[in-house]
Amino acid sequence: MLGLFIGIIAWATPQIDDMRRDILQYEEKLLQVSSKKERAQIIQVMLGLSKRQRYVSEERLRLLDSEMQSAENKQLAIERKQLALLRALKASFAGLAQNHGVKRFALRRVIQHLFHIREMLRTDSLDIQQIVAQVHEEKEMLHSILHNLGDVHALCASMRGPGFERYRALRRSQYTLEKMLAEFHAHTGEAQVSIAYLKGKLPLPLAGKITAKFGSMRHDAGITYFRKGIDIVPYSTRDVRSIADGSVAYSGQLPYYGQVVIIDHGDRLYSLTAHLVTSHKIHRHQKVRAGDLLGLLEQSQPLYFELRSKNIPIDPLIWLAG
Repeated sequence: MLGLFIGIIAWATPQIDDMRRDILQYEEKLLQVSSKKERAQIIQVMLGLSKRQRYVSEERLRLLDSEMQSAENKQLAIERKQLALLRALKASFAGLAQNHGVKRFALRRVIQHLFHIREMLRTDSLDIQQIVAQVHEEKEMLHSILHNLGDVHALCASMRGPGFERYRALRRSQYTLEKMLAEFHAHTGEAQVSIAYLKGKLPLPLAGKITAKFGSMRHDAGITYFRKGIDIVPYSTRDVRSIADGSVAYSGQLPYYGQVVIIDHGDRLYSLTAHLVTSHKIHRHQKVRAGDLLGLLEQSQPLYFELRSKNIPIDPLIWLAG
């Protein structure tokens, strides 16, 4: 049954992926050109791409809602069959105790057949549960993509405002990070083991209070943009630790972010910690365990923390415990 849904549960269509890549490329051009005419032309293209991406994403969300309903109906039908099967098995076992000879042999054959059907129903049920989980994951990613489209409009709006230079510095840094993570994603194979069981169980990378959440936020340049991570202010210790087992994908300096450590946790889930004063001798490809020290937080600076799933920023609070 699962094979029938492969086209439906893919995490995102190539069309959406291609549009995201094109928008990022045009954004890089926009941040570099100085001619007002060239800026205006690029802005028109970017707004057109973002409009198209929004339409495709919303259409896909509607398709996923339909598939989710279909999967839930199939699951209900399986549960009804399982109840009927259980009653048939009870009756057959009762018959075994009351019959002998040929009838007893026939009942054993019936029971074997019923056990075979039970196994098939169990397999179908597990397939549907996997489909539902993957549909939920893709819907979460698509909602994040739709939120991120606000950044395109914010960048275009900033070109006409006095805060452009400050906002441009931020977006250049974000673009550098986006390119890096896109490269990691492109060279990472499909995971052999899912880490979805960690959702809602991961610890904070730093003992502290969350002061800025994932989502829309107003930049000091007067522009509303989409914040892709959270800020954490420490209670006392400035120790920053890995939230889960993984491998270091990057350790180094990035403009605006300071010292950054990016961990590949497998299943194309990445965590990013920024504003470290030291990365505690962390180097690329180094294996880390949950709780390992990654570095110390800068003085008077909140920790910036991001989670990326398949290169899409996701709300860390969904994955963090409590």
